[in-house]
Amino acid sequence: MRAVIWLQGCLRQCPGCFNPDLLPVEPRQLLTPRQLWEWTESVTDIEGVTLSGGEPMLQAEALVEYLGLLRASSPLSVLLYTGYYLEEIPSQPFGSEVLALVDVLVDGPYDQSQPAHDGLRGSANQRLHLLTGRYALADLQTCPRFEVVLPPDGSVVRTGVSIMPAPPRHAASLPRSPG
Repeated sequence: MRAVIWLQGCLRQCPGCFNPDLLPVEPRQLLTPRQLWEWTESVTDIEGVTLSGGEPMLQAEALVEYLGLLRASSPLSVLLYTGYYLEEIPSQPFGSEVLALVDVLVDGPYDQSQPAHDGLRGSANQRLHLLTGRYALADLQTCPRFEVVLPPDGSVVRTGVSIMPAPPRHAASLPRSPG
């Protein structure tokens, strides 16, 4: 169980984006990093936090503050989705600081022509980077391809990154960064 935080704004405009409502670079629900941390601290029975968007790196300075508070006060893990490649992030403002606070990075732009079937990546071109020793690759290979959420109002919400049928079991495992 993870808390998922969707950050507003993305400049990439990838065709088939999973979250087109989050693309405009405009304020939606304004929270300070401390308010977001306080909310995270109030959520029970979670193992970690997943940051997605939009493009989280557009708010890197605030992410550093939020993740610093989180790391100082809890054992929660941090998974970050970004359209930037790992090699590009250190040259972004606050990029190195963000990376220092993340356990797992899924990098690269979404490409709808390359569906992924592992449940963690949106498209097969995206790469998985284990930035700390918190997880092994085997820990992440059992991620569900999607989830169904049943809110109290009786609606049904399906979320996830892979909507294509799963390939045979012998398919290639998640790509890892070199080293």
